[in-house]
Amino acid sequence: MRTFKRMVSCLQHEPDYVTNTYMEAGQYLVGSVNVKLPHNPKYFYKEKGSDSFCLISGEIYNYLELLDILTTYKISKTSGIDNDAELLFMLYRELGEDFLRDLNGWFSLFINDSREKKLILANDRFGMNPLYVYRDGKTFIFSPEVKAILEHHGMELSLDNESICDFIVLGCILDNKTFFKNIFRLPGSSKCVFSNGDCKISKYWNWDEYQHQPKLPETTFFEKSSEVFKKVIPRYFRHNSSTVLSLTGGIDARTILSDLTPDLYPSITATYGWNKNNADNIVATKLSREYGIPHHFIYTTAEAFSLEFMNKMVFLCDGMANLNTFVLPFFFSDGFRQHYKNKIVVQGKLGTQLMHNARAALDLKYNRVEERMSVLSPELKAHYVPKDVYKDNFLIGAIEAECRSYWFCNIAVENTMMVNRTPYFDNDLIALLFQGPNGFEMQKIQEHFIKSHSDALASIPTDRGLLLKNGNIHDRLLSLKLKLSWLLTFFGNSRHLPPLLQINRLPLPDNPILYPRVLSSHIYYNRDVKEFILDKKTLGRDIFIPSKIKKMVRVHFHGWKDHRKEIARILILELFIRRFFE
Repeated sequence: MRTFKRMVSCLQHEPDYVTNTYMEAGQYLVGSVNVKLPHNPKYFYKEKGSDSFCLISGEIYNYLELLDILTTYKISKTSGIDNDAELLFMLYRELGEDFLRDLNGWFSLFINDSREKKLILANDRFGMNPLYVYRDGKTFIFSPEVKAILEHHGMELSLDNESICDFIVLGCILDNKTFFKNIFRLPGSSKCVFSNGDCKISKYWNWDEYQHQPKLPETTFFEKSSEVFKKVIPRYFRHNSSTVLSLTGGIDARTILSDLTPDLYPSITATYGWNKNNADNIVATKLSREYGIPHHFIYTTAEAFSLEFMNKMVFLCDGMANLNTFVLPFFFSDGFRQHYKNKIVVQGKLGTQLMHNARAALDLKYNRVEERMSVLSPELKAHYVPKDVYKDNFLIGAIEAECRSYWFCNIAVENTMMVNRTPYFDNDLIALLFQGPNGFEMQKIQEHFIKSHSDALASIPTDRGLLLKNGNIHDRLLSLKLKLSWLLTFFGNSRHLPPLLQINRLPLPDNPILYPRVLSSHIYYNRDVKEFILDKKTLGRDIFIPSKIKKMVRVHFHGWKDHRKEIARILILELFIRRFFE
């Protein structure tokens, strides 16, 4: 019991977390840790007159649709159901284990059915709410964070070489692996049933159901897309008084905003960054003003990108970070905590990546495979063959690999203070993407949706200067200004340009309208990072070829070639090893 309490407490990253523990003598121990929210959600339900109960972590987004399902079974008192756990348990009683197929959300759940004498553990359709599992002959341990499993006595920790190679070469860990050889991630749509001393793991849903949908003609697809957006977006503002909309100057968050009615408006919108006069905040301020929603800008400083903060981030996400997650140190700033802590935050992150079904693999990551493999030791390379997760279906590959890897990190770090949501991973919206005509660009549908719902939002330029409809003279001038700033930003940051054309390399003052100097200026050209990577301990491991690492760092810091992504991955891996193995 003492070990179990340590496992629960190591997940309590903030003092005001809501924690509970439940136990059945000789069978199991289960605990829950949740962010405390103003609307006081209930994560536990116990059936009257029995020991059966349901425990949930995360959220169910199609709550109202599930209530309708119960009504069809003539369940009385559905109006009295006030929490996800009770709703799910009642569905389970009516539909059995098949009720999992109707759930739309990010969640993991545990059901103790004392009547049938079985336990059920399950996660959401895409596995967005992570569950890690350790299993031996007598023990089955699960947790949303690996660090809790590590509290279990008697575990032999060893690095998984294939996972290391995946991370350095591809930027994410594929399949169901982790950095730990004997701990794996439970795949999405998993159902673990414990009964009569046995554990059976199966899938309650698979991708074939989406892939076998008929492709729609473009006109029909446009019409259906609009219907789906109108159905999906309100689900994420059910508790709008506790909700913040993270608003940037792009298309994704604007699409969300355009469909909101006054009764669903978030309490505030917010943008974060280095400079209040950057393009994102200028556009987001205008969008919020149009809807009469208070807008906040959250400052951060280069101090948030110190090795100390990066080390904390790596700890929170158990080392499974990728390059994109280096925006996460923003969440450690005082300003962010003031406005976002104990809130539900709706974001448009990764909407564009998911919605460009026909585009090349994210970040063209396979273009530099050989170069990235060259830094690995011969022992690691000998048995490693990079897997092309995008080979059969780009969309599935994006969700299974990079997007989910990205969100795992965001969930782990952001959920230390808040509940994170995005409509772009909704079951219905993902299903729709598989019906798109070959070569379609979903951004056109987003633009059409915005124009058909709000002339005002369509007339405000995006952060790149795109105008969906001609606005007044002020908006048109702003559009030209933002287009110019975007071009300058591109020439400042592009990995494919010669160093002399990379404006960020030049000793020029910041342009107040430009995006502030990219993260590479603060992290990947940082002297502390350089010294850390060239440290004897880092180079002395059996993972890398020291001479290759030294050459990569030298070339990068002299500006001859951009290796920021490679350096970030080496940095994260080394921070992870020192934190968890030393």
